[in-house]
Amino acid sequence: MDILNTPKILQRAIHTLDDAITETSRPKEDVVTYSVCSKLRNSTYDFLSCYLMVNHVHFKENMTISEMKNLCGKIDSSFNELHFSYIPCFNEGHDHNDSYCQEVNVVNKCLIDVEKTKNLVINNSKIKNIMNELHLQS
Repeated sequence: MDILNTPKILQRAIHTLDDAITETSRPKEDVVTYSVCSKLRNSTYDFLSCYLMVNHVHFKENMTISEMKNLCGKIDSSFNELHFSYIPCFNEGHDHNDSYCQEVNVVNKCLIDVEKTKNLVINNSKIKNIMNELHLQS
């Protein structure tokens, strides 16, 4: 990934997370958990990608989210406080078992951790500068 793509990826991450939040605000029986799970996974990947790119850390595009989080933890130890071990799709490649994400309470727990990830990323001064340039709201 190219650092010049960071603003676009950051916008996509925020938008995708907002879509997941909107989906989870529906009545429990109307929530499409697979959709929420997919959006959370994609936004987390994008948030961590942005963080690594602005810190000039090269990473493989096929890394798991947990591997990316560990790289971020080498830059800022606050990332080490995120625990994704309970989320199979964050620890496996893209060919993961979707059955884990069938329960609303599971995706709601995941949502909390993805929001923590977002907050760590957007509090980075380099990311804040990008957000200010794009007039993005967190």
